[in-house]
Amino acid sequence: MHQITGGNPVQVTKGPSHNWQPDWSPDGKYIAYRSEDGEGGLFVIPALGGEGLARKIASFGYYPRWSPDSSQILFQTNQNSDMNRFDVVGLDGSPPREVSTEFFAKNPFLSTKSAAWHPDGKRVSFWVSGAGPVPTFWTVPIAGSAGVRSEIAPQILGELAEVSLSLNDEMWRDFKFSWMPSGRAICFERTFRAVRNLWKMTVDPETLRALAIERLTTGSGLDTELGLSADGKRLAFTVELDRVQAWLFPLTVSVAR
Repeated sequence: MHQITGGNPVQVTKGPSHNWQPDWSPDGKYIAYRSEDGEGGLFVIPALGGEGLARKIASFGYYPRWSPDSSQILFQTNQNSDMNRFDVVGLDGSPPREVSTEFFAKNPFLSTKSAAWHPDGKRVSFWVSGAGPVPTFWTVPIAGSAGVRSEIAPQILGELAEVSLSLNDEMWRDFKFSWMPSGRAICFERTFRAVRNLWKMTVDPETLRALAIERLTTGSGLDTELGLSADGKRLAFTVELDRVQAWLFPLTVSVAR
């Protein structure tokens, strides 16, 4: 961890195990993460780390996401970003429980790529696999079956059609998204022409219908792992850039006699 105010980086976790997929709780007290320690699972540790303070909260799961009130953690059961089940777990030691079971029982045809908390903390939004330049989002109560699909206005489809050459398979890896704390927009990643940028889709907070879209990043690399500040004014993300170089070496051939 590196504080943006300056100073040296702080090592939060220690040991030889692979610790990854961190998510910082909104109250700033803890970090949840996936660890391959032992048989693997999800762990929670104080934000500034501490020897022996990591606590295992689930023996399975990937990509933990804190609820807005920092009381629960949403996660997916498989590492792959398709055909997932989603659970929530608290910090009180109770076992994880699957979310939105009634909804998916009534809609078994939906293939979910990822999930994120709605800002009200009572619902979860799912990125559902499907064709098209705009992601398909369903927002569902944690317990209940009445899901709401975010309908896409025609002008949004037209705007994205201008930047995409065609509907191809380059977008299958996109699955990271997050609600703005205001509940009026969804930020997500999308890949067009081998470049992944971050986008913001403004929605009606009542109907969840998409109203407008804008590109937040315009780099030539792969932008991902987006994280929003608590006030929704800043966004952090990682960038992956590839550089290809060609080298020319003289070739000397010696003939043995």
